[in-house]
Amino acid sequence: ARDLKQAGLTAYNHNLDTSREHYPNVITTRSYDDRLQTIANVREAGISVCCGGILGLGETEDDRIGLLHELATMPVRTHSYTIPPQCQNDADGDCEC
Repeated sequence: ARDLKQAGLTAYNHNLDTSREHYPNVITTRSYDDRLQTIANVREAGISVCCGGILGLGETEDDRIGLLHELATMPVRTHSYTIPPQCQNDADGDCEC
């Protein structure tokens, strides 16, 4: 992250995708803690972070609440966090949110 900052990067988007509990059902190549560490590394390098999630990945309402709670309780320093909702469409093009 420090190399990216030195190269001139000022903002970085890194979604958590879903709740910690539902994450293993969606992503198998890295852990939820890996995602959080990436966000922390970027923030520590002084890069502004945009972090959100994706709705419609088979999550429950409790998963959505868990994602929002994780985003709302992230340590905020001088950089901004936003919660951009993204919705996964089903095969018919209908939003599953």
